[in-house]
Amino acid sequence: MGLERRFPDRFIPRYSMVMFHPEIAYAEAQRRGAVQAQLLDELDPGPDSEPDAARAERLVRERLPPIT
Repeated sequence: MGLERRFPDRFIPRYSMVMFHPEIAYAEAQRRGAVQAQLLDELDPGPDSEPDAARAERLVRERLPPIT
């Protein structure tokens, strides 16, 4: 699904937040990373199904505010 590509201002890998975004405090990177991990767990449909793109968009927009 490519959440990082679809939501570049919201879904940022934890490593990228820490290493390449000095405007993001480490504690915020940890918090966002935990939210992102939870989202991935919730959105994983299992080996025989495709992810629900509409649900992914809704959850990302609800739980991850954009980084400005």
